[in-house]
Amino acid sequence: MMHIKINQTNIKKITYSNNDIFYRDTVLTGFGIRAQKTKIVYFVEAKVHGKLIRKIIADVHKLSAEQARSEAKKLLGDMAKGINIIEQNKKEKLINITLIIAFTDFMTNRERATRTKQEYERTINKDFQEWLNTPLNAITRDMVIKKFKTKSLTAPAQANCLIKILNAIYTFAIEYYRIDEKSVILENPCNIFRVFKRNPEKVRENIVEPDNLKKFWNTLTIFASDSYKMSQTKTLCKLCLLTGCREQEICTLKRNNIDLENRFIIIEQTKNKRNHIIPYGQEVENILLKLCYHKNVDEYLFSTNTIAGHLKNHSKYIKKLNQLCGIKFSLHDLRRSFTTYGAIYLHIDSKIMNLLTNHIIQDVTYKHYVTRGTKEFNELRQYFQNIENFIISQDFIIKFIPLFISDIMSNPYCLISVNI
Repeated sequence: MMHIKINQTNIKKITYSNNDIFYRDTVLTGFGIRAQKTKIVYFVEAKVHGKLIRKIIADVHKLSAEQARSEAKKLLGDMAKGINIIEQNKKEKLINITLIIAFTDFMTNRERATRTKQEYERTINKDFQEWLNTPLNAITRDMVIKKFKTKSLTAPAQANCLIKILNAIYTFAIEYYRIDEKSVILENPCNIFRVFKRNPEKVRENIVEPDNLKKFWNTLTIFASDSYKMSQTKTLCKLCLLTGCREQEICTLKRNNIDLENRFIIIEQTKNKRNHIIPYGQEVENILLKLCYHKNVDEYLFSTNTIAGHLKNHSKYIKKLNQLCGIKFSLHDLRRSFTTYGAIYLHIDSKIMNLLTNHIIQDVTYKHYVTRGTKEFNELRQYFQNIENFIISQDFIIKFIPLFISDIMSNPYCLISVNI
């Protein structure tokens, strides 16, 4: 530690140091210069409520000695009043936290599914683009309502989604940005929607009706003329319908997610972050045997030569199948169909259906199914098989005979192994 009069002449004599050296001003107590290995900076220090507070003002090459001294007097004056300038500076930064910074913290502090991340990022960058550098405390209720009404004119459901995402960011920010146990975010402007109505949304109820199952299943027959991606999409549709899984859960399956010996599908990337084990039926087994054939352990079942590495962006093939079978459906409609067949047509208990579709069950009686081992999961296999039988039985004649004839045409010797 050294004492000098801090002026331009003396500053020129100060050099970088491997060990920190403090030069304290002989004129203004609490003002000084700190020489380090890579930088030389002005600083101020003083005790506030018995605690030593030290704050860097600027690099000596960016401010003159007199400019730094003037700034030091202001800061030392605040500290003399009992103000902790470090906490005050932190509070000022947090008070002015912008939407984009809050969104970044919001996304990094909680694990989310890839699809959810993409949806949130797309919404923030597109619909809130002009607000990205706006402080959260500067976004008002009127601004939010105006944004909502404007979006509602062209996309009512998406307008609801905007509010949902913005509300989630504010809920996070109010708890995350706090000083002395108090939030620096003054208000959540989305709270206005506690009294301001959102747009009504139609509940999606579309399924493949049982009367249409023959036609639908027949459309999923794979022909030699089908492209690779079309044949993949048809197989994807079958598995979604027969297992009740979500589209991405099937698309991202790898060979190591299939236990052919015990006849289980183990899905790890689920919406509720809980592993979903499916003790599949016979038809699914036939499909999986073909998909797993000659696949490496870490290879996708629906592999593609794309960045993702698996089946993706197949909406045009779904549209083509819609046209071919004359039935309007989405892949999530197939999950809904699976649930409907089980609950309505086969009268399977709703809690069992929740287990089959990996919905969280609060009832303690049923929790052992998801906390124990192979035996409990095998008990669920018959339910999957019953739903599979229901789907296949609707199409036995129209499905079985063409495939049988096709096998004979491609391999006449197969007759030798046919049991009649």
